[in-house]
Amino acid sequence: MQPYTINSAKVIFLKPRPQSRPFKGSGNVCLTCDRILQEPFHFCCLSCKVLQYYLLSLCLLEFV
Repeated sequence: MQPYTINSAKVIFLKPRPQSRPFKGSGNVCLTCDRILQEPFHFCCLSCKVLQYYLLSLCLLEFV
């Protein structure tokens, strides 16, 4: 998850924040909501990470 600095404190967001502009071009984006991220992060917030792993676990259960 990508950490952010707010009032000199490192934080992570619990839910996705609204996107100010649509993503154009190549780059690193959140695997769940397509928010623009810095390298090497894959998720913008905790809920995106949980949702992605939940969906992955559902897919894996289908093959058992």
